[in-house]
Amino acid sequence: MDEMEDKEKRHHDVDEDWAESLGIGLEPRETPPPYAPPRQTGLPPQYQAAPPQYHGEMRPPMPPTYMLWAILSTICCCLVPGVVAIYFSAMTSSRYYERDYAGAEKASKRAEIWIIVSIVLGVVSAALYVPFAILGI
Repeated sequence: MDEMEDKEKRHHDVDEDWAESLGIGLEPRETPPPYAPPRQTGLPPQYQAAPPQYHGEMRPPMPPTYMLWAILSTICCCLVPGVVAIYFSAMTSSRYYERDYAGAEKASKRAEIWIIVSIVLGVVSAALYVPFAILGI
């Protein structure tokens, strides 16, 4: 027990020596009282609307990107048209955020067309493959 008290005293003495050499006084530390924000009585809370992200410009809604459908058609149906559909899907959002709204709409339509092409080619190729596989040709 005496060792612990001596250690605390030596630690305390070192703190006092440093404070004295720096020219500051050591005061006992107290925990500050908890902070309570000031209350307004009788007034409803005031909320400020978030500023628009488009800085006053009215943007049309973003056209659908069809990214999920493009990826699924690439994996499940036909690879080449599916990759083209993914390209146009990605182009839709990039053109929209570049404020090329007509280009974004055009890319969205092209993505949709290439998804349909991929699905149709996948179904046609499966329909041709199955009979030939059964016949062994």
